[in-house]
Amino acid sequence: MAKKIFLSLCFLLMLLVLADFGAKNISADFVKEAENKNYVLSTDPKTLAIQVENKASGYIWSSTIDNLSNQGLNASWQQFVSSAISIDYINNFDKQRSTNLASGAQISFLKQAEGFRANIHFRQAGIGLALVVTLTDKGIEIKVPQDSITESNLGRLVDLNLYPFLGASKGAEESGYLLIPDGSGAEIDYQDPIQMTNAYSQPYYGSDSGISPINLNDNSYPIRLPSYGRVNGTDAYMAYVKSGAEYGTLTATKAGLQTNFNW
Repeated sequence: MAKKIFLSLCFLLMLLVLADFGAKNISADFVKEAENKNYVLSTDPKTLAIQVENKASGYIWSSTIDNLSNQGLNASWQQFVSSAISIDYINNFDKQRSTNLASGAQISFLKQAEGFRANIHFRQAGIGLALVVTLTDKGIEIKVPQDSITESNLGRLVDLNLYPFLGASKGAEESGYLLIPDGSGAEIDYQDPIQMTNAYSQPYYGSDSGISPINLNDNSYPIRLPSYGRVNGTDAYMAYVKSGAEYGTLTATKAGLQTNFNW
């Protein structure tokens, strides 16, 4: 199972026009890890949350939410939002369970030249892996190296979520949209009054009919490009999966469904 989980994500941060949106300052719990002519990467070593400042506009992309305890989220959601990585696994009773960094995971944080590496052990699941975040001239690269994943008789890795709330915005407070590669491309507009009844969730390159049953009522288009994008105000990023997309699923949710955030 471990060999099927390797992921490498690149986030290309783009300036559209000078921005007046987003955080004004890096949060107090964050430490600067790397800086180049375009961006500054900061992280919270306890949660591995990241913030990336676009130096041209001053916009700060954050993987977590300010004043999290005051956002109407229960304890489980707060842990999911603040955790850089969450996993699903099969325990030793063949039951699928979830865990994250806030559930007693052991983190060994190692600063590197252009970012950091965190060796993580999910004690509850008996699963270990490494998270590597690197700042580049075009944005950030996030990796879970294949050879870093270890399993035990306590748990077998099923899937993982990497920085699911990176750039999440609250309701319609900020203009913008999520760009998903559904067919020729589709937008989920933050300020569109139409509500989603279900989260958008599609595997890259379509479902594997040898594993998942065919849903004849599914009218969505297969995802042909391993990418997605986000526009917040006048800043944007485009993310693409460099490796492991064939085992990945893209999920997008509008505010009003599950939480008050677009993520």
